[in-house]
Amino acid sequence: MLMCHPTISRQFPLDIQECALEIESYGYSTRDIIYHWHGPNAVTIDENVHLAHFSIGDHYHIERVISLSTGNYSRLSAYFTFKRNIGFYLIQIYFPSSLIVVISWVSFWLNREAVQARVAIGK
Repeated sequence: MLMCHPTISRQFPLDIQECALEIESYGYSTRDIIYHWHGPNAVTIDENVHLAHFSIGDHYHIERVISLSTGNYSRLSAYFTFKRNIGFYLIQIYFPSSLIVVISWVSFWLNREAVQARVAIGK
């Protein structure tokens, strides 16, 4: 199961997300099965993986035992950090919005008697 922390919108689009991938058996306790990572480089990220909206940052993994009311369960966790790429949002949101605002200001610089020019901007 991949879980990400909720986004803090005050930092958008400069936010950083940390997501966890957790593998656990809910049917077999530690008496039956114990999970282990296969060495320190058990989790790797392919260099050819590219995301449009995010850059993949650091990652690390841990193994632990979780105590629940039904027993102890082995869990493997891998954590990934994603940094949002601001370039996409500049091109898709900020630049077009700013351009619309600037174009709307042009009507204030036009002469009041130039009705046709002012109407053409509004279309």
